[in-house]
Amino acid sequence: MKFAVGTSIIEEFAVGHDPSAVLRELVQNEYDAGGQKMAVNFGEQALEVQGTGKPIEDEGWRRLSVMMGTGEVSGGGTQIAAKTNGIGSKNFGLRSLFLFGDQIHVRSNGQRTLLDRFHGAYEQPVTDPDYSAKKGVAIHVPYRTQKSSKLEPFAKEQEEAALNGIVADFTQTVLKLAQPGKPEKSLRELIIISARCGRAITWKQRVEEVPCRQQGIHLVKRSLRLNDSQTTTVETVEELEWRKNVLVPEEFRQQAYPSYFKVAGGRVRLSISLQTKRGKPIIDKPGLFYYPIGAGGCHTGTALSVTAPFEMNNNRSELVPPGNNPWNQWLLTAAVDLVFDLLKGDWYERLGADGFLALKEITEPATHQFLDSITKRLREDKCWPTRDREEESKKTPVLAIASGIVIPAHNEMDKLMPETWYLDDGIGNDLRIKEFAKGFGAKKFTCDSLVNLLCAGSPGLILKTKVDKKTDSCLHWTHYPTHFRLRSERGKRVLRGSPSLRQCSIQFRPR
Repeated sequence: MKFAVGTSIIEEFAVGHDPSAVLRELVQNEYDAGGQKMAVNFGEQALEVQGTGKPIEDEGWRRLSVMMGTGEVSGGGTQIAAKTNGIGSKNFGLRSLFLFGDQIHVRSNGQRTLLDRFHGAYEQPVTDPDYSAKKGVAIHVPYRTQKSSKLEPFAKEQEEAALNGIVADFTQTVLKLAQPGKPEKSLRELIIISARCGRAITWKQRVEEVPCRQQGIHLVKRSLRLNDSQTTTVETVEELEWRKNVLVPEEFRQQAYPSYFKVAGGRVRLSISLQTKRGKPIIDKPGLFYYPIGAGGCHTGTALSVTAPFEMNNNRSELVPPGNNPWNQWLLTAAVDLVFDLLKGDWYERLGADGFLALKEITEPATHQFLDSITKRLREDKCWPTRDREEESKKTPVLAIASGIVIPAHNEMDKLMPETWYLDDGIGNDLRIKEFAKGFGAKKFTCDSLVNLLCAGSPGLILKTKVDKKTDSCLHWTHYPTHFRLRSERGKRVLRGSPSLRQCSIQFRPR
């Protein structure tokens, strides 16, 4: 018996990537190596990639001695260890470069190796006196010039399409790869040059930590600038990212994940982020799941993005379904907990109504757990700020569940109920919030609701005034508050309240 693998498995892997996905793989390797700058040069005859991270170590060369995968090498008994504390632990990513050519030349710190799609790889790296740089890795891939099975030649037309796709996916690829105060884990600059297309694309990012009043939360502000020589405008992307260090449950203490998510004391760093424009939140742009690179069309369903060490599928395009992966399930639950901590804390003053509207479903989610949990908790949690204030702090609103909120249908219906039944004016005066709250159980307070409140006190009392119980408040006094009384005034019956309540008149007319 023998263990044999056909070359088609490499071919299928390469075909499963588009150029944007190949760039993601290269960026991931550079980020794992601690590089701060990477250059990608689409030359006349070959692709050249140059990084500034750590050189390849012995374990890295051993991973390059096999065409794909890790573990025991069949026939030789050699063990190929997976990369630890990095994204690319499966030893697949670099092989995506076979999309462009049939050979991948790798050089680092005075050594080099070769991966050939048909003939395999060197068992050991060979000496390379012409490349003695102590830092970084250089990659050279001659373009394929003829079709080979499913793999097409990489001509100028393919290169133009590749560049357009890369620019379209640029933000989700690089946005999370700069960390405040950590240059060794901050890929802050990426340069892409195309000789055949006469095009240069540069990306630079600034990141800084800004004050956050909420205890245990760190707030990071990002600013990404994308300059494309094909256009005259410079694209700028801004983002606010809220981070929290969460204690990992005992059952997941042996879980392997990249070191840049690890925090002392058995904790993991989770992040919730929201893109902004001129400091104002963008609540109509779908957010993504990041691992920390954005997973293509892997949307959260809301405007929020979530960054965590998720387990991904082989080409890192999707989360492993949380129903089959307890680790991903726990991470999503912890992310929802962070959302509601922020909703009741920092977002109340910083984002106002947009903090709630950012939770609105705006696209089909890649996995429903995150969005479904948010929807459930918006309905069941005491998370809606009211006009009432906590006794300890007159600035802190009392929180209520959505079904305990009434939305006045008219200004005259306002302030007839206790303050704990009305949304805080900071968000309650926003028509979008009023409609949003109704979707989670808040009811309209209409003229019919008022009649029901005053007149339906006796159980079984039949009123000609009917209330739509699905949408409108259908409350009634069983014991009238002492500050309410009815008195006559020029043929009207007038409801008087305490000085803090508005006057409300009801004209009773015969039918």
